[in-house]
Amino acid sequence: MICKIQDIKSHCRTCIFPVTALVFCLFALTCFARNDSIILAGNAGDDTVSKKKDIEIYNRMHRVMAGRKLSNRLFALLTTRPRIEPVEEEHSIDRQFVPFESKIITGISVKVLSPFGHNVRNDSMGRINIYEKIGNSFHSNTRNWVIRQNLLFKKGEAIDPVVIAETESVLRGLDYVNDVYIDIDSLPDNCAEVKIYVKDNFSTGFYPKNISTVVDMEIFDNNLFGLGNNVGLRGIYDMQRSGARTGYGLSYRYTNFLRTFIRINASYTDDIVSRNHNYALERPLQQSLNFFGHAGYRKMDINRQQVEPDSLRLTGNREFSIATGYAFNRLSDKNIFVLSARVSSAKPQYDNNNYPTHQFVENNLSLLQLSLFRQRYFRDRLLNSFGKPENFAYGYNLSIQAGYSQWRQFNREGLYLSARTAFNRRLETGSFYFEGILSSFVYAGKTFEGLLRLKMNAFSRLYVGRRNLYRYFFNIDYTRRLNPVQGLGAYLAPNESTSMSLRNNGYAAVERLMMQAEADMFSSINILGFRFLFYTFGDLGWFAEQGEPLLNRHNIICGIGLGIRIRNDLLVLRTIELKCGYYPKINQHGFNDFVHFRSSIPNKSPSFIPGYPARLF
Repeated sequence: MICKIQDIKSHCRTCIFPVTALVFCLFALTCFARNDSIILAGNAGDDTVSKKKDIEIYNRMHRVMAGRKLSNRLFALLTTRPRIEPVEEEHSIDRQFVPFESKIITGISVKVLSPFGHNVRNDSMGRINIYEKIGNSFHSNTRNWVIRQNLLFKKGEAIDPVVIAETESVLRGLDYVNDVYIDIDSLPDNCAEVKIYVKDNFSTGFYPKNISTVVDMEIFDNNLFGLGNNVGLRGIYDMQRSGARTGYGLSYRYTNFLRTFIRINASYTDDIVSRNHNYALERPLQQSLNFFGHAGYRKMDINRQQVEPDSLRLTGNREFSIATGYAFNRLSDKNIFVLSARVSSAKPQYDNNNYPTHQFVENNLSLLQLSLFRQRYFRDRLLNSFGKPENFAYGYNLSIQAGYSQWRQFNREGLYLSARTAFNRRLETGSFYFEGILSSFVYAGKTFEGLLRLKMNAFSRLYVGRRNLYRYFFNIDYTRRLNPVQGLGAYLAPNESTSMSLRNNGYAAVERLMMQAEADMFSSINILGFRFLFYTFGDLGWFAEQGEPLLNRHNIICGIGLGIRIRNDLLVLRTIELKCGYYPKINQHGFNDFVHFRSSIPNKSPSFIPGYPARLF
């Protein structure tokens, strides 16, 4: 019996590589080739395949269930009548506002809609049932002045289409906003009125950060009293510890303080092993702003009673960072130059003079960054979310950095140089994103601790089948550490790049080539606003340690799996994800290595607006 089990495992290990390779070939063929058996959906698809067909199905089911009082009530509780929404032409968002360019804004109106039963483009599409009314009664709508203070234009200004499009993206990016629609009415004398319709998220919710031997849950309200502030309470329970088992956390965030576009972040977490303080003020680069900046302080103290004593014990860490920048052009210009600077300091504390990891190395870093970029938006659906419209960024970013770094305990210093390029293109069959990074430290004419990274992400257009919608994703990531120095950088490990985020298992690689593919099926099932996504994934990669060739059969990491994501876009609940996978070259031990259940955040649209200068790991 044991021999048979071993034979089965051996066959699985032998077959997993060709199976994974076949999966990648199928992904490549279906991602970017037209297929006569399926139809390419443009920008008009909602999360159901055919709204008219759904209404017919809904009516037939309603006639069947309406015969009895109990079944009729149950049907009304679990279902919502499908609504036909307007079809939007596919083009960049700012193009729809071009006819109103240069008109003077004489009025701005804001209407905030409750999360259930409303639509920003046509609020008279259907009646609100009793259950939607109950849900809305437990929600405080966002105050109009909160929406107004996030606008990038004012009364009396001339309409700039790019500014209006950027405003829509800013509003849709707020945690408490579900959907946004901006309409402009022409008035005599070259004037116009801007009407803004905002649909709220149900702001109160919870999500599990981790559910295993350590239970980590957070309860939050992303829009407390409709004032746009976020308050969170976190609870932690470790079932394997013999001593203290409980921890907690508190967090507060406000996105626009006194209409200065300054974000306030403050949090405290006691995760049993350590106590963490995090405070930050940030003014991100926005359409109407030239100056932007950031100031942050982080403090971490280890709870000595909960850590096994060893010779390399970290007792605490202090980090401080301040950054500022200036944009020489408004974002409405085609190309924008941005100059920014940053100074940061990290001071870890140990029981002795040993400094084992790059994460906690005493380091003083000063950087300058010059960036050239352009960013516009397309409106899309079923990309990172499950149904609501999304603003997908496209454009480019070219950035160079220069600075000085010092590590006292290593008695090292060096000039830091880096270059980054990124661009995104919309293709007839989908979208293509590329990013390239080259960086290194230089001292006495020699380079050390450099990085080369080439990254490509692609996804297909939305395909419409008979009952469901489909989209395909494909990623390639090549990374190599150049002249690495032990202690100053992180080794490359499979747990950082595989779909399952598995254990490191002793890998100390300096070079990797990783390919990932995923096929998503958006189900037309809708229960109380909860949507379901079924997906399969495949990973194929190579990891090489110092002095080893990369493309070696002994360095192969491959795996396949499947999963489900459940999300309600009307709520603030994060996506709940359940997935399982098998990686024959990685030692998976126990249920938690094969099956993951956790909350996840969908991949966000790439942003080409320059961030603050930082070392590129």
